Amino acid sequence: MPGADRKMTDVGFLITFYIFVAAMIGVSIYGWTKGHVYEFIAPQQTDGHVTCGYNEAKEYSFLFYPLTANSSEIKSYCVDKCPTDNEPVNYYNASGITIKGYKTKAVGKYCFPDDEAIINDFTEQIYDRNGKFFA
Repeated sequence: MPGADRKMTDVGFLITFYIFVAAMIGVSIYGWTKGHVYEFIAPQQTDGHVTCGYNEAKEYSFLFYPLTANSSEIKSYCVDKCPTDNEPVNYYNASGITIKGYKTKAVGKYCFPDDEAIINDFTEQIYDRNGKFFA
């Protein structure tokens, strides 16, 4: 019968592969139990040093983008709640500066505009004259 005398020829590779798979499972379990995975994917303020909803900004879990006159300075701030109207916004590390809010709705941990005029204004700010996104 053809093939009856066939056998596995690369046992060393199979053992190495199983060791690699076991090590990857171990590293994954360690990362999920000891790491801060949710802090890694949480929204951050423009400066990148403050993660919304964690550590010193624990009470400020939403990310809000205020409308500014200068489109090259798009900033984001961690806020305690998404603004519902033209009210002053309470944000992390305020240092006496107030930001005027606009009508938004919370989607996950982000405050998205909830008014057609504001959406159009915001879209114009993040795209340049050629229709390219500011990166």
